[in-house]
Amino acid sequence: MKSSRTDGARKGTPSAVPRPGLPASGQIVVLNGASSAGKSCLAQALQATLPGAYLHVQLDAFRAMEPPEYFSGLQPGVRTIRVAALCRAMNAAIAEYARHGQNVLLDHVLPPEGWQYLAQDLAGYRLLTVGVRCSPEVLEARERSRGDRRPGLALSQAHRVHADRDYDFEVDTTHCTAVECAAQVRRWLECNPHPKPIAALEQQLAAI
Repeated sequence: MKSSRTDGARKGTPSAVPRPGLPASGQIVVLNGASSAGKSCLAQALQATLPGAYLHVQLDAFRAMEPPEYFSGLQPGVRTIRVAALCRAMNAAIAEYARHGQNVLLDHVLPPEGWQYLAQDLAGYRLLTVGVRCSPEVLEARERSRGDRRPGLALSQAHRVHADRDYDFEVDTTHCTAVECAAQVRRWLECNPHPKPIAALEQQLAAI
């Protein structure tokens, strides 16, 4: 016979949520742009204006877990694995949030291979992409004023991060505030847009 102490502990323990009983999947909105483009401020403004709760999943939060010089002096193959691990760890967290009905704002600086990881790891979820653009001059000025980024980082990413990329929607933070850009994104989302670039990439990968 089980002890009353064990029975009491079990009565006070919340039941685990079964996967078959989960709510409808949440929506994922990717904010992709160079460092200092204003992605984090935009994400915070969107949290304040969008209906429903949105989690802000940041590249910076995952990078903060790395030891010093984690990406320095590596052989190409090792770097490739570490970039893949970083991107796919973020995707795994996002997938679980979305699977449990939570909406997500992904604040990222996507490398070229990162798009493929998104399409593979988050296939089947509603995933919309927003390009967050900013002029090089303003990027450099913001980088200098914030003082917590390696000089030249933003400029080195400015073109590369958007090269050959199509988005579902784009904003430019050069002359618009985060609140103004958030209002643009909200109006666009209210039109219930159909995800196009990531859906096309999913189809391409499925055909390989």
